[in-house]
Amino acid sequence: MASTATVTQIANLALTKLGPGSGYITDLTTDTTVAGQALNRVYEFVRDGVLEAHPWNFAVKRVELAADVSTPAWGFDYQYSLPADCLRFLSMEGTKVEYQLEQDKILCDDAGPLNIRYISRVTSTSLFSPTFVEALACKWAFEIQGVVEGRATPGQLWEMYERSLSSAKRADAQSNQPEDMPNGDWLDARY
Repeated sequence: MASTATVTQIANLALTKLGPGSGYITDLTTDTTVAGQALNRVYEFVRDGVLEAHPWNFAVKRVELAADVSTPAWGFDYQYSLPADCLRFLSMEGTKVEYQLEQDKILCDDAGPLNIRYISRVTSTSLFSPTFVEALACKWAFEIQGVVEGRATPGQLWEMYERSLSSAKRADAQSNQPEDMPNGDWLDARY
């Protein structure tokens, strides 16, 4: 389920996490208050960090990559450029070759094309899940707490973030089909 929250609403949720006295903003990009400027300065970094923390269903993409024209200097035969919106590479499907990630490239000996999954940089808040919004607001509050006044301590804010992130990960994981676990000696021994 997608959220209907705007960036400004999420910013105000972050300010609420700080407690009374932290203020309220009307527009993240134009607000000239200390809170507005602090929130605006760190938003993209905080958003990308929380996105990278888990393979959120709304942020995972699959693409097919063609090999680059240039090749690695040594060690591998081919290189593939990761997509510009890639925050974290997750997996390569359909091939069992060894590979190495270096900078924004996948180096391997597979002539391709490569099918990959990765966490993408999602900028549209309409794609965020409500539990992701909560985790993002908590992390954002933690990041600005030294600049914006509020009653919450750094420890309280970090604890809030960890709890909300854990809850968001659980909710996100429950949206997927359960993974089949292979039978092994331990499981067989139980029967």
